[in-house]
Amino acid sequence: MKKPGRPPAPCDDEAARMQARATAALRESKLKKKALAEHIGRSPGAVGAALSAQPARNSDTLRDIFNYFFPPPEAVLTKHARDLALRAPETAVLLSAVFRDMADLLSGQEVLKPGTRGK
Repeated sequence: MKKPGRPPAPCDDEAARMQARATAALRESKLKKKALAEHIGRSPGAVGAALSAQPARNSDTLRDIFNYFFPPPEAVLTKHARDLALRAPETAVLLSAVFRDMADLLSGQEVLKPGTRGK
């Protein structure tokens, strides 16, 4: 006759939940990588290699180049803009004015001099 095993300890439940979260995160990461690969017409392996490549220390050059050619979705850009506004409000205001002027130039409207907008 088989002896009954010990009941599962609470830490076993926590370990199982942590493993399930890690597995779900890995699956989500792979799906994102696959979607990006399909979007840009590359293999998932090439996308993974580009994303995991380490740029020079204190430099975002590789990520900046990647984002230039394959811009992130609007939701990510909105989040970055919000983060920038919280961390450096004066920079966010300056960038906002620059982008507004660029949009005006592209649409053919006259760009107003600083301090005259809305008058």
